[in-house]
Amino acid sequence: MEPKSHGYQFDGRTWSSTEDFAVVDELHKTRHFSSINQQRPFLGSISYSRFSDWPFDITQVLPDNSIGTENVLITTDENGLLWLTTGSDLYRKMDYGFENIQEANGQWNTDDPDLKKSSVLDFNKRVFYYEINKKPYILPWIVDTSLFWENIYYFVDQNDIAWFYHVDYGLVAVDHGNIQTFGKMPVFLPQTSIGGILVKEDGRVWIGSIGAIWEYDSGKWHQFVVPMNEIFKFFVEDSNGIVYGATDTGVYQFDNGQFKYDNFVVQDNKPFVVSENGEFVKDSVFHKNYTVISSYPGTFWNDPSPDHHYEAVFLGLQSDGSLIYINNHVIAKLKNQEWKSFVFDTITISSAAVDLDGKIWIYSISDGLLSLDAEIFNQYLDLQYP
Repeated sequence: MEPKSHGYQFDGRTWSSTEDFAVVDELHKTRHFSSINQQRPFLGSISYSRFSDWPFDITQVLPDNSIGTENVLITTDENGLLWLTTGSDLYRKMDYGFENIQEANGQWNTDDPDLKKSSVLDFNKRVFYYEINKKPYILPWIVDTSLFWENIYYFVDQNDIAWFYHVDYGLVAVDHGNIQTFGKMPVFLPQTSIGGILVKEDGRVWIGSIGAIWEYDSGKWHQFVVPMNEIFKFFVEDSNGIVYGATDTGVYQFDNGQFKYDNFVVQDNKPFVVSENGEFVKDSVFHKNYTVISSYPGTFWNDPSPDHHYEAVFLGLQSDGSLIYINNHVIAKLKNQEWKSFVFDTITISSAAVDLDGKIWIYSISDGLLSLDAEIFNQYLDLQYP
């Protein structure tokens, strides 16, 4: 029997479902089509908006120059503080909103930071060195300002050494301004075919590519082939030496030469709602998902041309040992070898971060900055079908 159509809503802590699509449709219109959408949460004027029911905290107001841009990335530092970059500008989240560190204390500062004293911020695809009251410094400026620096993934280790692979330089480590190179792979790969990087606890370096992992160990390169045609975008290693590798559609787990794979979506295909008992599973092998402000079966609610192309944006380990994976439409958590996940088909996530309290922060070009309470996975409601 086909499941009955439902709309699902999430208020930051609790999920609810409804068959009254007038309610769901109204929420969808409020988010995307109404006149108050002219004052998006990333506009400073939202602080003075008369719309008290706007579903965003005014302390999450983003800088004016982040309007509708794909350049916005977010991350958290070792203290759990949220940071945002719009390209070359760097902002930190304060109680009153976001502060540009270059104009801290009410003045615009143009002095370069002392790289040996600077803190390092890793945005995965961008790395900053910064001192308060100094101009933020982007990693490529240290190496070469004349080269093409797109499609670079970075890894910052426990010593604040930034690692990356560039086709013109090979494997590079930057230690607060000191540059060390380790040579190139034995085969040429275009930069667009090179993914994430990981420096393992034992010193070996892993670099993702399409259907393969390149390992650099004691001056030698080794290749491990994985039977798939996606790029490994991110890697993390847990305390037991297990490595997790994220692709655009799922997560691989590597342990003692063996691997397993959990996929959440099929590339360029609409996801299916999966029930607790596994009914209606079609393309996914994960636990289950929720469709937000949408319906099943049929097309996305009020969206004639939904985007089904998925891109990984975050992979990270939490203090309790759990793993968070996020792509542009899926948020998933692995704990005690059990995945729980949600699909957001009306929000496209372009960047994400998780703070020390487990709060999930996501940035969407259309919806600005949103946060999901750590309880999101504890309030994991079951889907009930007749």
